[in-house]
Amino acid sequence: MTVETSTGQSAQCSTGMKVAPTVTMSIEPDRVLAGQTAVATVVPENGNGAPVTVNLDGQPLGEPYQREVLHGNDGEYTHTATVENAGGSNEASATIKVDRRWTLVPTLNSLSGDDVHISVLGPDSRDRLKACVDGVGIGVTAEYRLSYPLGITFGANTINCEVDWWLHPGGRTGYAGADIEMKKFFVGLNFHLTRPGSRVDWWLGPLIAQLDYSSPSLVADGLDGASVDGVYKPEWPGETVLGANMGLKIPFKPDCPIGLYLGAVWLDSSMKAKSAEIRGEDGAMAPAFELRKTPVYVKAGVSFEF
Repeated sequence: MTVETSTGQSAQCSTGMKVAPTVTMSIEPDRVLAGQTAVATVVPENGNGAPVTVNLDGQPLGEPYQREVLHGNDGEYTHTATVENAGGSNEASATIKVDRRWTLVPTLNSLSGDDVHISVLGPDSRDRLKACVDGVGIGVTAEYRLSYPLGITFGANTINCEVDWWLHPGGRTGYAGADIEMKKFFVGLNFHLTRPGSRVDWWLGPLIAQLDYSSPSLVADGLDGASVDGVYKPEWPGETVLGANMGLKIPFKPDCPIGLYLGAVWLDSSMKAKSAEIRGEDGAMAPAFELRKTPVYVKAGVSFEF
């Protein structure tokens, strides 16, 4: 530095200047699922090249000034980096959002339809018929998010169905009715189509289900090969079927763990009973029945995230 007086005289001197460092910080990714790892990066910019000390959340941080951050619970977390040299110190912060992995959904389920293919397999006839199937029930579904786009889902449902069949075997008109309890155990994959942090969560995916049926009381009137007003007990075995599901979840308010759930499940199902497995109280056998149905379950409930 040069200093000049009013008389034209000048003097020179030098001194060392101490400059505090600056710092920037980032976390990538800045939104993760609970238990998922992100990386915090600190970039110190030292004013005069003097040695610098870097701390992240109060802990020393060495080059390349990066550290993994992990949180097991949902919430919003702020991490702070501090840099210091002989000239002073500065700090910078970055925030990470942690989302929940589990969703639990108790549901009410409805099954209905009036275009079900039925075959009545008698000794001399094989008629294709129609039936009306209506049922309501309850269930529970759980999902674990493997990542934001992908989750594994599993659960169980039970529905009590009233099946009314209008039959025309052998050119005659008849009627049959049955009360059937259908139990469904399923597992599948959900592919989420919305971005992380979206208000609405929408997904679809395949599933595999085990369907079990109760032994219904089949009341038959005017069936070919069955006595009038007969009561029969078919033994309908369970089956493993493929299907698909879709769902929509809307939280009651932003970041609320409770929300409204609407969904549907489609299954490729068939119930078959041989005539030898359908016997009445009087020992008579009814014709074999085959109920071929691709049921669609409509579901509604409340979702709980944790």
